Amino acid sequence: MKKTIFLLLLILVCVHGLNAQQIRVSGVVTSVDEGNISLPGVTVMVQGTARGTVTDIEGRYEIDVLPADTLIFSFVGLVTQRVAVAGRSNIDVGLRADVAQLGEFVVTGYGTESRRLISGSLGVVGEDAIRESTLRTIDGVLQGRSAGVQITQSSGTPGAANAIRIRGSSSITAGNQPLVVVDGIPVTSGHYGQVGFSGQRIDALSDINPNDIESITVLKDASAAAIYGARATNGVILITTRRGREQRTRLRFQSTYGVQDLENRLEMLNAEQWHELKGTTPPDPAQMVDNDWLSQVLRTAPQANYELSVNGGDANTQFFVSGNYYKQEGILLGTSFERLSSRVNLDHTVNENLDIGLNAGVSYSLNHRV
Repeated sequence: MKKTIFLLLLILVCVHGLNAQQIRVSGVVTSVDEGNISLPGVTVMVQGTARGTVTDIEGRYEIDVLPADTLIFSFVGLVTQRVAVAGRSNIDVGLRADVAQLGEFVVTGYGTESRRLISGSLGVVGEDAIRESTLRTIDGVLQGRSAGVQITQSSGTPGAANAIRIRGSSSITAGNQPLVVVDGIPVTSGHYGQVGFSGQRIDALSDINPNDIESITVLKDASAAAIYGARATNGVILITTRRGREQRTRLRFQSTYGVQDLENRLEMLNAEQWHELKGTTPPDPAQMVDNDWLSQVLRTAPQANYELSVNGGDANTQFFVSGNYYKQEGILLGTSFERLSSRVNLDHTVNENLDIGLNAGVSYSLNHRV
């Protein structure tokens, strides 16, 4: 009998000790993107267990946990957040919208729309795809990244113009280049007039630094004509440049360096083989000189890119400032492309009824051709 009583007392002491270790945590869950309004129906779980609760209509919750537990806050369309209890009894959490779950937003001629709601045919090249590309021209970044967009290189000269065709050619005698719109403003595309020879045309789009671009949207069907008129006959390429965000100021520097060379070079005849081909009598073998003429005009060409950007702002003012220097030597001696560019994008909210902004881009390029 004494043993039974002792065992019961021991069990009660252990249970009391376990209960004493638990603490009750309470708090409020709000939506950061909607002015910190309370969120009802948010699931609050203790990580690694099946214990949990749900916030009430005012976004409040209460749950018993151990001091070393971690709470998981989750809701449809919002980013799941994990918070360590660390002995606290009050934990308030703000959840942000999960952009990937809400659907991708793309830029159209009328503004921004959810991609799920657009019936027209379009292609989007996002910021990540642009960063992955080692090419430093817009047409080079677009190549192979949007269905129905064909880019043909007419010359190997650095900075030379490429022919862009969206769903083929629509005219025999008129131009077939698409309309290019940067931040809502149509710009000159294709080659500059009267400065192209031997197929080495200068491309106006080469003056824009791809790393200043946030997204590229290609409008492919006839619906684009309803926005831009006859200029959109050959399709439209909408370019949206990067803008400032409400965050701490971030300074970013990027530098890349690479080389280019021919994959295959023609095998040339030596002097003796050349005379044999021509059917002529070679001179004294001691006087014959072999010369690899290709090595006299071709080289292993370096290319370098240096970028510096500043991005940040507060609730009222956001800014993005960048500077870029890019130089590409051509494989053919005497050819090169050099670009010095800068961009300033500024947004300022004066009051709830007035927003002002500045989009400015300056570029200087030098193209050497033979």
